Amino acid sequence: MVLNFSAKNVIILLILLVIVGSAAYLIYEETKIVPIDLLEESMDKTFGAKSYSFGVETTLIVDGKERPLSNIKGKKDAQNNYHITGTMLRQGVEVYQIKDTTYLRENNSDKWMVMEKNNIMTMQQFTTEINPLSNFSFAVPETVDLIGKEKVGDRKCIVLECIPHVENQFLNLHWKNFRYKLWIDKGKKVITKAEVTAENKENSKSLLDLKVTLGDFNKVDTISAPKVDS
Repeated sequence: MVLNFSAKNVIILLILLVIVGSAAYLIYEETKIVPIDLLEESMDKTFGAKSYSFGVETTLIVDGKERPLSNIKGKKDAQNNYHITGTMLRQGVEVYQIKDTTYLRENNSDKWMVMEKNNIMTMQQFTTEINPLSNFSFAVPETVDLIGKEKVGDRKCIVLECIPHVENQFLNLHWKNFRYKLWIDKGKKVITKAEVTAENKENSKSLLDLKVTLGDFNKVDTISAPKVDS
């Protein structure tokens, strides 16, 4: 038996083969992702970064009404120096932490408060905002769900969700039932974005909403102290 294919039929057949092959590849890509392994790898690489930029936004939600608590942006360099700007409790703030000296400027003042032998990064009441990686102090839970894929800026990300046992002492002081949604850079395997929700221990209608963004891994230049008038 001889089969006669026209040029049109050949083109249609090729298109079908491409579609089937693409679908099979996408299925393979999805099934080879192990959420627990991906989260462990991304946390290791994120914590292993020498420098990064970050943003942290915290909001209190009571009876459905939002109350902004802080909105911070900052950078950390490879020498563990920090530069932070933004608002905390509706007050403008700018902080440099250079080795063991803290430089603090409030409400866009021209004057800097200099505190030697001090490290604001170790103060638990501020760690959530100014030390963003402290919000990922937890062991990877047994169940990690793959939610899907999204873009964060121009980065393709895999979205995971989990309910871990949080080890951040300050967060644990007032909050419970933490739920994490994390965006993992598909190529670099680092955390680029996270949203955390939790319930107040005394009032389940009072919720914490915490948003974290991370970027510029190992690309932040050395941070120097600000000029301070003598």
